[in-house]
Amino acid sequence: MNKQEFEELKNEFALIIYNYEKFIKDNILLDYKYNARFFDLLQKVRYYEVENGLMARSIQAHNEGQDSVLPKILSDFEAGYKQELANADTKHRIAVKVNDYNKKVAPEVTAEFEKEYVEFIKLHHPVVHALAPKEEQDIYEKLKVYYYENNYEGFKKAYAEAMPKFQDIEYPEDMYTKISEYYYDIRKRIGQDFQKKQTVYPFIKKDVFTDEMSEAYEEGELKANLSKVIADNKKIHKDYVKTFGQDITFNVK
Repeated sequence: MNKQEFEELKNEFALIIYNYEKFIKDNILLDYKYNARFFDLLQKVRYYEVENGLMARSIQAHNEGQDSVLPKILSDFEAGYKQELANADTKHRIAVKVNDYNKKVAPEVTAEFEKEYVEFIKLHHPVVHALAPKEEQDIYEKLKVYYYENNYEGFKKAYAEAMPKFQDIEYPEDMYTKISEYYYDIRKRIGQDFQKKQTVYPFIKKDVFTDEMSEAYEEGELKANLSKVIADNKKIHKDYVKTFGQDITFNVK
């Protein structure tokens, strides 16, 4: 493989990396938008799911003659859910902030950002720039956050500050084949991850915000799910009282 062939392969690989990162970015922004819109409903559903799980686990332990572990089951559920709530609150604040910011971003600004990010990937992405030192990898990790949030101004400022730290590397010809094999391996793994992510949240919610009717339908589905877990909750409460002679108090909210 000569230098021209290697550079062509490298540029082709850079576009693959860009398309993958664009896919990740779109998923992240969709997740934030979904979170910002439906957070309250999602949290209500989750509360009942956790309480239902706690009561079911407690009843199971009792039926297996393990009443001694009941206090630990309760404390573990409370501690776990308390941490989950803290994490959910942090994510929601970020989601609202990013979603509100992107409502004000003009399409032409985003288009310009995408063009610049393609060039950034060609020059400095640590996977494309296979011999990039650790410092450049760390810089990339910081810069990609701006991209994933579609924050062009933040990216430009951080990129300008980091520019002097990037190094030009001349690839030895005897490494062309090895690096090419590395590219092919990464490409294969990206393809597998891409297919996997297309079958799960948030990608499966990509049509929710197509129009008002789709958004209203999703809200109706979430409310129906909430009604279901509340009905389950009432039933499990009855089973719990029947088993223990008193109801449970789960006050982590």
